[in-house]
Amino acid sequence: MGNKTVILTTLNDAWTEPGSVLDLFLESFGIGNGTSQLLNHLVFITMGQKAQERCMSMRRHCFDLNTKGANLSEQKDYNTPGYLDIMWQRLDFQRQVLEKGYNFIFTDTDILWFRNPLPHFYPQGDFQVSCDRFFGNATDLENWPSNGFNYVRSNNRTISFFKHWYSARTKYPQDHDQAVFNYIKHDAHLRELGLTIRFLDSKYFYGLCEIRSRDWDAVCTMHANCRIGLSSKLSELRGMLEEWKNHRRPGIEICRSQGVRPDHCPRRRRRLLRSPLRHSHDVLPPLASQLSHGRGRRCRRTRRPLGELRPLLHLCQFCYSFNCAHAMILYQEMILRAADMGNKTVILTTLNDAWAEPGSILDLFLESFRIGNGTSQLLNHLVFITLGQKAHERCLSMRGHCFALNTKGANLSEQKDYDTPDYLNMMWQRLDYQRQVLEKGYNLIATDTDILWFRNPLPHFYPEGDFQVSCDRFFGNATDLENLPSNGFNYVKSNNRTIPFFKYWYSSRTKYPNDHDQTVFNYIKRDAFLRDLGLTIRFLDTKYINGLCEIRSRDWNAICTMHANCRVGLSSKLSEMRGMLDQWRKYMSNKH
Repeated sequence: MGNKTVILTTLNDAWTEPGSVLDLFLESFGIGNGTSQLLNHLVFITMGQKAQERCMSMRRHCFDLNTKGANLSEQKDYNTPGYLDIMWQRLDFQRQVLEKGYNFIFTDTDILWFRNPLPHFYPQGDFQVSCDRFFGNATDLENWPSNGFNYVRSNNRTISFFKHWYSARTKYPQDHDQAVFNYIKHDAHLRELGLTIRFLDSKYFYGLCEIRSRDWDAVCTMHANCRIGLSSKLSELRGMLEEWKNHRRPGIEICRSQGVRPDHCPRRRRRLLRSPLRHSHDVLPPLASQLSHGRGRRCRRTRRPLGELRPLLHLCQFCYSFNCAHAMILYQEMILRAADMGNKTVILTTLNDAWAEPGSILDLFLESFRIGNGTSQLLNHLVFITLGQKAHERCLSMRGHCFALNTKGANLSEQKDYDTPDYLNMMWQRLDYQRQVLEKGYNLIATDTDILWFRNPLPHFYPEGDFQVSCDRFFGNATDLENLPSNGFNYVKSNNRTIPFFKYWYSSRTKYPNDHDQTVFNYIKRDAFLRDLGLTIRFLDTKYINGLCEIRSRDWNAICTMHANCRVGLSSKLSEMRGMLDQWRKYMSNKH
């Protein structure tokens, strides 16, 4: 370009066929805003004789890559050995370009160019990469990179970085370059190099993995990622080109200038791109029903609408061989991050189909937050662990933070009688999920859904307690192990004491196979293992964290939460909860 900067893309035989990806890629440059002249600076790295011949026939800048005996000319399925070879050969070529003193913009050929992206690169970034998910901060390493588009400056930092990146392939032999970058981006070696990494805003560098809506007035490049298979990519690319043409139509521009919405333009109604995934809480319908778990197994094909599958495909692309157990972990992290109070604390509750029915326990639970003192904003930090499709759909309809728990074949969606095998399974699954949350560095407040929240309980937690639990009977001393715990409500700090404790607690299930988690905690709370850990247990005062098992009178001037425990059966719980809500309203009415 005159400043030792070139644009690179790779091209194999399959994508050069007439009417295939290459034609759409070139068409975007031709109809984009100020993009046609950028073709003069584009170098095609060809992989195959047909690709090289097609490139030469167009009188382009063509470099035939030495693929070291591997056949990289044909279409390769995602994450197969042939696909991985293409990705790593590409990365090694990019390193060679940097060593020759050239900066480069790399673009996959399934990316359409609608505007010149150069004005949106950061002035100080050595390595700048597009995102599958962008969280708003260009320096945040938690952004999810997409190595299909990047801008790299040639200097001694980036050259060393690309060597380190390529050498990491031996450590992760079954992963592609993008996944490996995600693993090594926190490495101390990169900090020692002084490498500055910047993540490109998906407002300008958009891809189909991204859940934010497209802004056609800002977008520069559009990536057909999260689409597997050539036919799927072609369909999406043609659709995006058509949308761009509609956006650029003179009639549409006139409507804009007159302040008329483009979709109301009388010359022609424009089809709007409405993503069903605009909000983080809408990310996915029940993931558990769509994922095959286990090492190396692929996501099952489903008949769900394509829009619903986009995040699923996105999550799976971070996992070698579509390891969907890893995909679930990424999805879980995204939900926790969205619900975080700002100090890595979230509120968790479990919800099955029976309790999610209209007029059932969920409605009373949510009503208490709305009419409580300073509790309504806590709903923003509440994660629903759903057990069943109806429960998950109800959660999504409320735009809540929803995580569909993999129940490992057990049907936990229906109402379960107390202490039945299914009830025990539900309790232990819940405990294991809480352990996973702690391992991700999040403190948690766990609440049963049959608990009403009338005040914010956080001021009544003890500053020194690792594990703080409500009580069926509280004898006045928070450290007294004779208190009778109620595991329906607890506050747990994430540290190197609580995580081993939860593992030990869960493993104790084998010793007491007929008991639920609350009873087993009562058995093990004096164990030497917990003393050796240095775990501090605190029992929460029933003056503030109350339940129907407690015999002390209720103090409505102090009470924060009220548990409908010691009531068996859904109808009994509903009756008690309605009564408690009525008492709270009466109290608030008299107070005012």
